[in-house]
Amino acid sequence: MRPLAIALIVAALFALVSALAALGNEPRPAPDFALVGGRSLSSLRGQPVVVVVAKSPRSWRFRREIGEVSRHYVDFAARNTVFIAVFTGRPVDSSSAETSTPIRSNIPFVVVRDSGGIPEKLGLSEGFGVAVIGKDGNIDLATPKYAAAYRIRDAIVNNFEQQTSERNESL
Repeated sequence: MRPLAIALIVAALFALVSALAALGNEPRPAPDFALVGGRSLSSLRGQPVVVVVAKSPRSWRFRREIGEVSRHYVDFAARNTVFIAVFTGRPVDSSSAETSTPIRSNIPFVVVRDSGGIPEKLGLSEGFGVAVIGKDGNIDLATPKYAAAYRIRDAIVNNFEQQTSERNESL
């Protein structure tokens, strides 16, 4: 390979790595959306928030996620974590069994029917996803996959604000 081609490839890789490193240094503010009772997501600032997006409460991915998290709920409750379930399945009438299907868990969820593209605003798909919003209002974790309880806990403990305060910029 010619030296010029190698130099261009190395320069492109260096630029890509620099761009990816810079992404971790930028806060990603969570979008605001309405909750029940006239409250909004921004009213929960100061508390960690875990948002689970699923098609319905019967979804196996949703049940798997809350099953994992519920085993560690005491730790999340001690941190005043708020759990929000966003259901993206098509709205059903009140006589449907889905509207009366409870979320079988020891976790108290704030339930939101997706009406404004909440998953897309959080960087998630409509099918399933988990997002953790730190006390500072930044999205600290957004994954379209199952998130183990330890990953959610780590995102809450090591939020953007915490990492920024501990980062040594001189390195």
